[in-house]
Formats: sequence, C-alpha cells, structure tokens
Amino acid sequence: MLDRKEKIVMGYIFDNCESGKTRLFPSQELIDFLVQKKNVISTSELDEIMISLSKEGLIDYVSSDSKNGSVYCVSLKNKGLLFKKDLQKEKRHASWIILRTALLAIFSFIIGVLLRAIF
Repeated sequence: MLDRKEKIVMGYIFDNCESGKTRLFPSQELIDFLVQKKNVISTSELDEIMISLSKEGLIDYVSSDSKNGSVYCVSLKNKGLLFKKDLQKEKRHASWIILRTALLAIFSFIIGVLLRAIF
C-alpha cells in the first residue's frame, strides 16, 4: 500500500513515462513537483520513496550522481503500467464501502423505529 507522497511520485512518473519506456528523472525535478503539490521532502526521503516503489514492483530504477545532483533512470514494470487503473479501482472500492455503510445505518435506523412502534 502506497502512502500519499509515494502515490504523487508514482503518478508523476507514470504521466511522464511514455508507454513504459525508460526515462531520466533528475531528483530536483521530482522534488519540485512534490513542492508544487505542497509536500516538502529531502533527497534522502526521495531515495526511500524510489526504493519503496521498486519493492512494490512498480518501477525499475538506477540512481546516478552527476554534477547537477542525483538522476534516476526509471522504467515502468507491468504493475506500474496499471497504476492509474489501480488508483481508480481503489477509489471506487472506497466509495462503495462508504455508500454501503450509510445504507446500513439508514436501514438500522428504520428497523429500530419499526421495533419501537411495534413494542
């Protein structure tokens, strides 16, 4: 299960990798994108996020240091290519759980009112 920052980074990588091809991402580019989304992280936190995404089986990456900072060579795995679909499925499932809970609460209330009226 990905946390909020990991989902933001993975979404950015997914949007910028064309059909699973390999792409270079400077670490500063990813950090700047997270700052735009009101999440401040350091380079070490970004490294941890990339490791986590790799362990989840979403990406393959290689980190390299250059004179301009760290650069990640990222390619999406099969699970990474389905990232947006999985997010939509997760949101749909959460919506269904909320709706089901609300309907059960209403049903319980109606049953309670009927039982009080009968007894």
